[in-house]
Amino acid sequence: MGLISGYSLWLIVLCIALGAAYAAVLYTGKKSNKWRPGIRSVLFILRFIVVSLLAFFLLEPLIRLNVKITNNPVLIVASDNSKSMTASADSDFVKNKLPEIVDQWLNGLQDELEIARYHFSDSLLAGPNADYSGNLTDIGNVFNEIRSRYINKNVAGIVLISDGIYNTGSNPLTAAEQIQTPVFTVAVGDTSTHTDAAITSLTGNRDVIYNNYFPVEFSVTAQQATGQSIQVKVTHNDKEIYNHNSDIQGNQFSRVFNIRGFADKKGLNKIVVSVSVLIGEKNTANNTRVFYFNVADDVKKVLIVASAPHPDIRAIRTSLESNLNYSVKAVTGEANAGDITDYDLLILHQIPAASTRNSALIEKAKAARIPVWMITGANTNYASLNALNAGVTVRVRSAAPNEVLGVLNENFSLFSVPQQEADFVKAMPPLSAAFGDYSISAGTDVLIYQRIGNVISSQPLLCMSQVEGQRWAFLLGEGVWRWKIYDFQRNNSHELFDSFMSRIAQFLCQNSDRSRFRVIYEPTHSETEAITFNAELFNQNFELVNSEPIDLILRDSTGKNYACSFLPDGSGYSLNCGRMRPGEYSFTAQVKSKQYPYTQSGRITVDSYNPELASTRADFNVLRLIAQQTGGIMVSPEKLNDISVFLEKNNLIQSTYYRENKYIDLLEWKWILFIILALVSAEWVIRKREGYY
Repeated sequence: MGLISGYSLWLIVLCIALGAAYAAVLYTGKKSNKWRPGIRSVLFILRFIVVSLLAFFLLEPLIRLNVKITNNPVLIVASDNSKSMTASADSDFVKNKLPEIVDQWLNGLQDELEIARYHFSDSLLAGPNADYSGNLTDIGNVFNEIRSRYINKNVAGIVLISDGIYNTGSNPLTAAEQIQTPVFTVAVGDTSTHTDAAITSLTGNRDVIYNNYFPVEFSVTAQQATGQSIQVKVTHNDKEIYNHNSDIQGNQFSRVFNIRGFADKKGLNKIVVSVSVLIGEKNTANNTRVFYFNVADDVKKVLIVASAPHPDIRAIRTSLESNLNYSVKAVTGEANAGDITDYDLLILHQIPAASTRNSALIEKAKAARIPVWMITGANTNYASLNALNAGVTVRVRSAAPNEVLGVLNENFSLFSVPQQEADFVKAMPPLSAAFGDYSISAGTDVLIYQRIGNVISSQPLLCMSQVEGQRWAFLLGEGVWRWKIYDFQRNNSHELFDSFMSRIAQFLCQNSDRSRFRVIYEPTHSETEAITFNAELFNQNFELVNSEPIDLILRDSTGKNYACSFLPDGSGYSLNCGRMRPGEYSFTAQVKSKQYPYTQSGRITVDSYNPELASTRADFNVLRLIAQQTGGIMVSPEKLNDISVFLEKNNLIQSTYYRENKYIDLLEWKWILFIILALVSAEWVIRKREGYY
């Protein structure tokens, strides 16, 4: 404990002297003889104390206390808020009884623990709110978020209340490996097997060429339906193309179907696969699956030219070839490129090469205004690249490359990147980039910034520009083949990598579209995601402008209209319509300007398939493994006190202590002001009684 002030404490002596001087003027000398000696001394002391205290408080004194702070450990409680929690037979218990049990248990722990409550579906949100409306479950994200939010915090444990069903994100067992505290899983739901038929998977090509056959693959399962028969029906644009009956033998029936359809209609097409409802079946939400795909006859031609063989070439080529909208050719060496004027996109891997000063191939592309996607590496001639004046300049400072990670620019506005792809970009392995100084021109938009460790730099890793009507993309690092492999290791497919590569190619290829108004959108959406649009408006010189208002009307199948307006975003426009009900929608976008009298129409669909209802059987095995892996236990809701016993037995309720200085302004002590007021009042009363007031 100590006394401090913003002024020198030696001034306290002056305060005392001031009080003494003031009292002496009033109560010493000849004029003070009128007071009786005892009364005069009392009045002197009273005035001395009051004036000294008032002067002292002008120094703004503070009391410094060194106090001991106790931090109770945190118990984190995360409750599953997805639809599958109430889709089983014990839904009444989950909705009504479970919250009461949890609240009562936590109330008994509040004296020893700090309780932090969350709810989750596809994201982790604060609070115990439970309306069980989540359309996806990402348990892995729960652990990732908790790990980042409570790093270096005193956490006693994590309580996960869930049915164990997850349908998006990473494997929760993998994510739980990074948790340094026990996880206590509370198993909720029904693990018994009921009679059920389901379409468990439905896949096909998202893009199909007009007047060609296309494949459709789907899986059908049936449980606890021995002796029954199941009918499988497939329709293409409401026209039946497949019908099959199967007799179910045994309690577990599973079959994969491979069929073909014929693309005889351009635009958005719909495949519906359905299975008949079994006797005694309760969950019929998984009996139908819908798949949408686009049919077009406008195939974009892509030429990949590499300075030397490289694994990146195959990764990019196979990725684009998975999208039937692209016809891809790859060659090594500029001399083998041939005539490039028929191509819609030119991908150059480490061209211009270090062995050449200028690239005739790039000059031809500039003359024909063919979009160019440049990928740099150790063999790139950066001096020649800088001389292109295409939006990016790289000043190399060392021959040794940098291993750089990437992070998506949240303010990128040229096109939309789904959150799943954004997370993928952040998690991807590093690329080998030149060590040096990067600069971009005013019209260049950065999609991915370089990240070294946890430090996000302002230097671009992937960016786009438009110069004199020609679009450019720059991937400033080599090694994207690692991204493709990582996608397969993490997700057991190349879907995210392929989608990301196609998204960039699609944006660049739009440069061959000479229309002055373009609306960029995804034709299919899940009911769990927001519907977004991007738009571009060009003036007569084919320069982007975004000063004109643009409206969009969405119309559902019943004829109901939803009016929206684009907002300027970067050099273009963007629009987020939010989530929409499942169904088919048409749209019309119109520029509201006499100078630009343009409109564009199209169709989108919102898929009604809900992964939460595909399987409602609780997976307690996942919960048990999470608990075992992290040193916790799995309990039922009725045995929550077992967690309390475990915490006590293993000494996990350990408070932490530390000391810190606490400062108190003396003027906040109201009783001091009352003392001063009492002293002044006493002096006044004495003087009044003595007849000198």
